Amino acid sequence: AGKALDKILLTQDTLKWYKNADRKVANLFLQRLKQLAAGERSRILSKHLVGSKNFAIFETYLDQGHSAQRILWTESREKGGLRGVLVWYVSKHKHVSRHMMDIDQSDLRRHRQLQSARSIVEDGGEGEGEEDEDAMLLDEDTVLLDPLANTPLKIHEADIATIADLADKENLQSLPLRLTSAEKDVIGKTGTVLVLGRSGTGKTICIGKKMAVDRAARIGCGTGRQLFVCRSRKVCAMVQRIQGIADGSDEASFMQLDPLVDLMLQRVAPADLSRFAKSLKITYTKFSAALGEKIYKQSKLDALVVWTQINSFIKGSIEAVEKGRPLLEDEYVEELGK
Repeated sequence: AGKALDKILLTQDTLKWYKNADRKVANLFLQRLKQLAAGERSRILSKHLVGSKNFAIFETYLDQGHSAQRILWTESREKGGLRGVLVWYVSKHKHVSRHMMDIDQSDLRRHRQLQSARSIVEDGGEGEGEEDEDAMLLDEDTVLLDPLANTPLKIHEADIATIADLADKENLQSLPLRLTSAEKDVIGKTGTVLVLGRSGTGKTICIGKKMAVDRAARIGCGTGRQLFVCRSRKVCAMVQRIQGIADGSDEASFMQLDPLVDLMLQRVAPADLSRFAKSLKITYTKFSAALGEKIYKQSKLDALVVWTQINSFIKGSIEAVEKGRPLLEDEYVEELGK
């Protein structure tokens, strides 16, 4: 038997599987998590998979039926000594090797960055020894990559004492996401905050968490209302669901961009409405059709690259907002050089 664990970490792929699992298999899954959390180790619970190149990956037998499902996990620990299990996937036995290879490849991509998730604490901290040689360091500054994408891996944390609560699948929505120190810094900042990042890097999670924190700090003040705006109806619904805010709430509203624009246009004086006619709106399709060929001939740049620079920097940057106008050419060049 090993040491009892402090937490269970579940990837979104695992939660998606659990949400759709039948009751019998779901209950067995929770039982296996409790056994692992208690430090129980046997061949059925912790079979060491051969072939992993970066850190130890284990499989736990979930069922011996037609699907022969397995739980794929890695033991993790933090610099402070907290120990846990990161559950990567629940997989059919025939897919185990492929998933293990995907996990290995994702960590190799991490190796190309400044810090590898495989790093083991080497400073002689408490509780370190031979039994930790296969554990993966997962402190608050470590960012794992999704094995199936070049985006940060979304991980949910479950306290050992509350594993049983997951028997009610409605409680899955309340499982907190693991946040890095950088994300915590963003959430803790006051005033206007601009967060830049490509798709999948966690911007929406930061915004959602910050809304909850700001709302809690405002309790009793009786002023202010929050507005969440994005283009995707799906993302709007997800952020609203995570925060448990009902439609029509006085606390917060969640809207797509186009309905918000329509709502704002209703407040424009009739004499000024002609300035906002839809025929005057420049979309990427119009931009590309009118200028795409000319741009490529002169600069060999794709129209999408230029369109993105206009929206993200020349017109859409925080510097442009502060100046109240698009950036001039020298200002734009200076910003790119920073």
